[in-house]
Amino acid sequence: MKQIVMITDGKPSALTLEDGRTYRNAFGLDPLVISRTLEEVNRCKKQGIINQHVHAGERLRAGQFYPESD
Repeated sequence: MKQIVMITDGKPSALTLEDGRTYRNAFGLDPLVISRTLEEVNRCKKQGIINQHVHAGERLRAGQFYPESD
């Protein structure tokens, strides 16, 4: 089983362009980033790869994920 688990702060804001450069836009919902993100999700779905997204919100800091305590 192939699976992607993405821990995110809420919205897509960057992508890798065909030439290897990174395109970033942290302000608003960028149509280019959104469309490429949805294209990738569809490619994964067609290949049977499960996508799970976890919204970390304030618990994502400095590259660390702090799960909620019980």
